[in-house]
Amino acid sequence: DLTGSWALTKQLKLRAGVLNLLDKDPPFSNQAYFFLAGYDPSYTDPRGRNAFVSVTYSFR
Repeated sequence: DLTGSWALTKQLKLRAGVLNLLDKDPPFSNQAYFFLAGYDPSYTDPRGRNAFVSVTYSFR
């Protein structure tokens, strides 16, 4: 994972990142608690690489 945030002004903040930057498959898990075969969703996400951006503005 790679994330970063920048304070553009006192009120305006920008945040961006990439989850699963190297696009690796989740490790195999033989658990059956969540009724999902092959991985444990409490530790990993099988969707691969994801990116996000968020902007926060404070009115104070």
